[in-house]
Amino acid sequence: MLRTTTVLAALIAALGCDSTVSSDLTNDELRLFAHADVDELGNLDVVAQITTDNPALLEETFVDLIDGDALSATLDGEEVTMAREWVPIVGLIQYRAQFESVGGGEILSIDLERPSYGDIEDSWVEIPPPFELSMPASFSRSDYLVVEWTPVPATRSGLSLSGSCFDDSFQMDGNPGRIELAPPRLSVPEGVDAQAQCELDATLTVVNERSAAAGFGRGGRITAEQVRRSVVESTP
Repeated sequence: MLRTTTVLAALIAALGCDSTVSSDLTNDELRLFAHADVDELGNLDVVAQITTDNPALLEETFVDLIDGDALSATLDGEEVTMAREWVPIVGLIQYRAQFESVGGGEILSIDLERPSYGDIEDSWVEIPPPFELSMPASFSRSDYLVVEWTPVPATRSGLSLSGSCFDDSFQMDGNPGRIELAPPRLSVPEGVDAQAQCELDATLTVVNERSAAAGFGRGGRITAEQVRRSVVESTP
């Protein structure tokens, strides 16, 4: 699926889930991963993790904020202290904030307050503007499929089509507002009847991405995305 992988999924897949407390670490040892996702109703979900290197285990370690250390998210002047969440099965520690009535175009900033080491501010990203998705209600895999959407400013965009007779994703730099898929890219997977017909879940995602503030010595990134979905019938 092309939709931008959430920070949670990416870290579970790629990193170990050891943890340590923030009081043992300087700012130079910290990394920020943050992801914001706004739906068509204007609900914005923000999830962030602080990690550090763990050379002994050849992995990254999640950081548990203690001793007054705290993450906050600010959108259009509304500041929210991010709530700690722990996923016991994998040992993941993350922080979450939510906002309502988000239209797009707003600036989301995430700050780390650290009484003992100094605050790390100015990790920010622009929420992509809303957009409209236009695609046919059905299409033949033997013909071209043209998908169009509002070409709002964004770092990247992508389309995913997922169903029992077809499953693929298509990534694009920037946000061109149009993609034309030739029949060879629309063939059914091996083992699936070429005459199969099915419903596909279509997901169009536009993403803005920036590096975390320079105060995070290990770097990091902050991303924000808008998503639109549709259901389309796929025929031979």
